[in-house]
Amino acid sequence: FGCGKSTLAEVMNSLVYRPLKCEHATGPALFRTIEQFGPTCIIDEADSFLDGNEEMRGLCNSGHRRGGGFIRCIGDDNTPHKFSTVGPKIILGIGKRAGTVMDRSINFDLQRKGEGDKAERILSIVRFHKGLREHRSKMKRWADDHLPVLEGSNPDMPTLRADRALDNWRPLFAIAEQVGVDWPERVQEASLAIDGKGNTNEGE
Repeated sequence: FGCGKSTLAEVMNSLVYRPLKCEHATGPALFRTIEQFGPTCIIDEADSFLDGNEEMRGLCNSGHRRGGGFIRCIGDDNTPHKFSTVGPKIILGIGKRAGTVMDRSINFDLQRKGEGDKAERILSIVRFHKGLREHRSKMKRWADDHLPVLEGSNPDMPTLRADRALDNWRPLFAIAEQVGVDWPERVQEASLAIDGKGNTNEGE
């Protein structure tokens, strides 16, 4: 409690592509939304509805790679239709998620602000969103300009705990490689701290 996860959700809601922030959703509602709008799902309060929900766990797992989806029958004639579950998902909640979800994620813990720590408070969400609008536009333009290079990138990767961890981090290494300056070193430091060989993600 009080670690700032909902504040982080607001920050991401201002920066990511096609943000969809929700504190509760059913599996059918969410995979239909993903199919129709292709959003970045920002799932807050995950401990209250995602944990123990096998359909939601399957949705998160299947959406990890391109081509993942759910097949459901729709319409009066029950025509089979594949709903895509692919897309970025930011999951925030107290405690750990299921092991299969955590294995497909880059996981990190937030900590409460200490007595000596100082941080500027967000007094107006509306002004906050407006202030970050220009940054989001610049990131979108940069991504559009560099997408062909990023898709063909094969960046040098450190030794991480598992092949799936390498899959999780590879896009960030590719982006850092294109941005340059000290970003490759910063991403490598973060990846080793979170998913270095010997680290494990344990879920229930």
